[in-house]
Order: sequence, then structure tokens, then C-alpha cells
Amino acid sequence: MRRPGAEEEKSRGRGLLPFIGIFSLALVVRFAVSSSLSSLGLWQNPQFDAHENLLWARALASGDFTWPSPPTHGPAYPFFLAALLKLAGGSLDAARIAQSALASLSCVLVARTGEILFGRGAGLAAGILLALSGPVALVDVSFWEEGFVGVLLSAALLVLAARKTPTGAALAGVLLGVACAARPTAVLFVLAALAAVLLLEGWARRVPAALALAAGVALVLVPAVAASSKASGHFVFVRAYGAVNLWLGNDPSSGGVQNARPNGPWDRLAAEPARAGVAPKDEEAWFTRRTAERAAADPGGFARVVLSKLVWLTQAEEPRDNHSYAFFAAQSGILRMLPGFGLLIALASALVLVRPPMSAALVLLWAAAAALPFLVALAGLRYRMPLVPPLALFAGAGAALLLARVRTRDPRAIAAGAVVVALTLVASHIRRHSPSHVFAEEWALEGNAWMELERPADAERAFKNAREADPAAALPVEFLGRLRLAEGNAAAATPLFEESLRMDPDSRSAHFFLGQAREALGRWTGAISAYRAALEISPAFFPARFHLGRALVLADDPAAAVPELERAVALQPSEQPPRELLERARALANVPR
Repeated sequence: MRRPGAEEEKSRGRGLLPFIGIFSLALVVRFAVSSSLSSLGLWQNPQFDAHENLLWARALASGDFTWPSPPTHGPAYPFFLAALLKLAGGSLDAARIAQSALASLSCVLVARTGEILFGRGAGLAAGILLALSGPVALVDVSFWEEGFVGVLLSAALLVLAARKTPTGAALAGVLLGVACAARPTAVLFVLAALAAVLLLEGWARRVPAALALAAGVALVLVPAVAASSKASGHFVFVRAYGAVNLWLGNDPSSGGVQNARPNGPWDRLAAEPARAGVAPKDEEAWFTRRTAERAAADPGGFARVVLSKLVWLTQAEEPRDNHSYAFFAAQSGILRMLPGFGLLIALASALVLVRPPMSAALVLLWAAAAALPFLVALAGLRYRMPLVPPLALFAGAGAALLLARVRTRDPRAIAAGAVVVALTLVASHIRRHSPSHVFAEEWALEGNAWMELERPADAERAFKNAREADPAAALPVEFLGRLRLAEGNAAAATPLFEESLRMDPDSRSAHFFLGQAREALGRWTGAISAYRAALEISPAFFPARFHLGRALVLADDPAAAVPELERAVALQPSEQPPRELLERARALANVPR
């Protein structure tokens, strides 16, 4: 076999340099974004979904392989994060560095895919655009599963573009199977991949390749579904609590964005099946059925909300889902400077000037699979994230087309391209989600993060910012009450909880902590009333159920405590304190076992 000569080696090295540059650029951007946010409590102690992923990952890293019941997240990302934490000795900064490196590799994968499908210039432009995308950079250094899923989807797309053989299809299937085990909506990309294998040019052995792809998916996905279903006691497709987003995202009054924010609106919505007597295993079907019934009863409203999400799909704005992107951008100079979705869609629009090549069909399938969950469920940063890589490929091709027109020095062609891009850029900025720019919620969660880290002065400062951001917001007042309660000042905490409940009477946690404060003051009747109010909102709220039973025992009413404690034991059979207190209540009330 002939060994490559010196000139060939030099040429190959020069060919790799742009890809190394893209990787380095992406890595520097992600390091800069993470560093700019490192002083935030939300960065040092993440909340919501990132917190749940971290809890599971830390348990796995410590050797505890107990599956959550039911799992609120797919297992693939927590297992991946657990491996990073294990290797990094538990360091969140080190885990973010590793995630940044993997995400930077994803930019290279997209660049290589673009090179194969649209040419070298288009591919390199796509990689650079993805490396510089502010929303993508934030997701990549956060403990959400979307960054991890994005790498898997980009790798699968490259394999499908480069290796049109059964072996390549099987490899793509394994990658897609892991993506599904992290985010169940990735099953749409499996369908897109099967369509590509069976329908697009270049696949000589179509049926064997399709079977290999399906086998690769099943190899990973079947064990994940089996484990989640076993832990839940009923069938669960990877994770639970997906259908509630279907209900939220198709509410005609919401415009497709998440309008049930913490605490009260979310507490009442999430517990609605329990209040209706629906068993936990039937909650997904219940929300799905109710969504379909609402759409059938109000087809005009359903059409309006889908149209609204279609508009959001094209906008540079990032409506709040877990947190507001605008909040992080406000705290980070680098995020404020980085381009977002608007630039990608503007550059991609240049392709309307030419007939798209056949190679665009694969990317179109990928983009359709990415857009569908956004349109069917919720509009938001994380739901749109899978659309960014295929859109970056089209944007790279659009940028290459514009550059080619500039090189021709044809004023008419240059002007046509410039007008299309400029108009699309303007159109992508016509809509603004005002609630995402009011940061009372983020500052309240920032304060909660500091409170959990036992830094009360920082928590106090964050709660002050939250109240200034929105004086009518209940969440900062409730968290401030929690801070006073943690300081041992129940007398100061009580009026704060009462004030927050006047603003938001549906917060189960505010009722619960009000009960705690009244207990600390020896006001048993008031405590019992507060716990009962929490349970009216959320009947399966274990802490309120247990503390209600405990308060009844301390208020010398053990007979009333027995049924409450029996329900508490049923909710958490493995918890020992409710069992012990139940036995005590039975003995005091002379109630047989």
C-alpha cells in the first residue's frame, strides 16, 4: 500500500485546520459563557430540571443505582453526567468543561455534515455559526439534557450523510437510541432517519439498512423503557410528566408558551389529576385525553395556538421554559454579544433564491423532526434547541451562496440576497415575550439557590432584587419567608407566608411552610389549617400529609391523625418516621392495627 507523501500529509493537515479552528472557537465561547455566569447561585446550585438531573447523577456516581419512581427525566443524560462527576471528583466546573468539549465536537460534526451535503464553504460556515450561537452555548454548559442530545443527533446526521450502508445505519440507530433514552421526543428523529434510508438516494440496500437502524435504536431504548416502567410499576416510555406539557402548550390563552409558573399555577395544574381521583399511572393518558377534548371543543382556539407556536418557531426571542434566557444574557456580557436564532433563520432564508439540491432533503427531514415537538407541545428555548443544528446547516449554505454572489460582483444578485436576508432578520424580531424579561422568578430562584448553599446574605440580596423586579410577585415573598424560618424567626416568617398567599393562594409550599411557622409558634390549629389547605391543592403532597398527622398528634387528636398518617405511609412506604408516628397515634387513640 502506498504511503501518503509529504505534500499529501501537508494538504490533509491544512484540510483539518478549519475544523480545529471551529472546535477551538466553540470551546472558547463556552468557557467564556460559563465563566461569566459562575458567580450566580443558579450556576453553583442549579434549580428545577438541572437540579433533578444533578441529584440523579450524584446518586449514580456514589453507587446508588435506584431508579426514580416515576422518572421525571430520561436516564441517558444522568448516567452520562454521573460518569463526568465520577471522573471529576464531583466538580461541577470540571463537568461543564467536559460538556463544553463534547459540544464543541458537535460543531465540528455539523461542519463536516455541511461539507458533505452542501460543500466545504457551507459546512465551515455552519460550524462557525453553531459555535457562536448564544442560546446553544448556554444550553451546552447547563445541566440540561438538550446539549447532550444535540451532540447525539448531530453525530447521527453525519453518519447518515456519510455512510449509506447497513453498518452506518446501525451506528446511527445506536446514537438515536441513546438520544431517545435522554429525550423521548427524539423518536421523531428515528422516523426521519428511517424515511431517509428508505426514500432518499444513495441507499443501495434500503431494507437491510432500515432494519439495522431499528435494531440499533432498540438495543438502547428497550432496556431504558423497561427500567423506567419497572420503577414506575406501569408502562412508561422513558420518562413521565410529558403530557402535562402537551396540555400547557395547547392552551389557547397561553399562545403556546409555559404559562403555569411556580409556585401556585404549577402546583394546581400538576395536582389536577390527583384531585380528580386519577391514579398516577393514568396521569399521562388523562392529560392527553383532556388536551384532545379541549381541541375538539374549541378548534378555533387550537388553530390559533398552533399558529402562535409557528410564529414563535421563527422568532429570535426565547420564551421562558425552565428559566429565562434573557436573565442569563443580562448577567453575561458575552451572551449579550453572541448571535441567536434570528441570524440563523435570516441566513437560511437566502436559499429561497435558488433551487435547493437533493442533499437538502435529509436536513429537511431532520428539521421537521426537530420542529414537531415545538409545534405540538411547548414553545421555548429547550424545545427549539434540536432545530438549531439543521438550521445552522441551511444558514451555512445560505452564507456560502451570499458569498458566491458577492464574488460574482453582480449588483442585482447581491441586492436580491441582501433584501431577503434583511427582511427575514427584521421579521424574526417582531415578537417579544414580555414575561421572560421580568426576572422576579429568576432572582427568587437565585435566592433559593444561595439559601440551600447556606449563604443567607446572598439570598437576602437576591430576594430584594426579585421584589424590585416585580412587587406583585408572590414567589420572592414566599422564599423570603422560608429564609426567615430557616433563621429560626417564625414570628417574622408567618406574615410573609400570609402575604405571599394573598398574592398566590394556590401555592402548596407557601401553605406548607406557613404550617411549619405556626407549629414553631405553638399554634397547632393554624398549622393544621395550613397543612389541610396545602393538601386541598395537592392531595399527594407527602410532606404536608405527614406534618398534618404529626400536628394532629401534638394537638391531642390522635384519632384524626391515624388516617392522615396511613395516607402518608401509602405515599412513601419506605419512609420510617411516618410508620413510627402512625404506631404512636394508634396507641394513643386505642385504634387497632
